[in-house]
Amino acid sequence: GLALHAATLDHGIRGAAGAADADFVRRTAAAWGIPATVGRADVPAAARAANLGLEEAARQVRYTFLLRAARQVGAETVAVGHHRDDQAETVLMHLIRGSGLSGLRGMLPRLRLSDYHLLPDAPITLEPSAKPATPDRWPWLVRPLLDVPRAAIDAYAEAHGFQPRV
Repeated sequence: GLALHAATLDHGIRGAAGAADADFVRRTAAAWGIPATVGRADVPAAARAANLGLEEAARQVRYTFLLRAARQVGAETVAVGHHRDDQAETVLMHLIRGSGLSGLRGMLPRLRLSDYHLLPDAPITLEPSAKPATPDRWPWLVRPLLDVPRAAIDAYAEAHGFQPRV
C-alpha cells in the first residue's frame, strides 16, 4: 500500500560527480517506474551565508530539500538510508564533541522532520517543480535501516545485481 517517490539532492560540492549521482537516481527511478524529484543546491554558499561548517550546512540543506520535496508530492513520511554504521559514527562524533545524554542516544528511528534544524531560506531548485500539495504538513522522518549493518546492505545489493554508486 505504499506509493514510492524518490528524492535526491546534488549538494553542489562535488561538481560533475554530484550531478552524475543525481542523474543516476533519476534514471534508476524512471527504469523502476518510480517518480523522482531531483534537487540542486549550492551548499558551500549556504554554509558561508549561515556561518556553518560545510557538513552541518549540507545536513540542514538536505533536510530542507526533503521537507520541500515531501510537501510538493504530499508525502506523509520520508524514509532515509541511515544504517547501523551511521548510527555508530553519530554516537562517536557526539561523544567526541562532548554531547549530553540526548546526543549519546544517536539518531532516532522516527520523528517529525520539523525536529531538525533546517535552512528555510536555502536556495534549492527542485525538478520537477510544482506547487506544494501539502504546504504546511510536517512529514515523519523514518530510518528503517538503522539496525542493519552496512555490510548486510552491500551483500543484499550484490546478491540482487544492483550497481550502487558510492
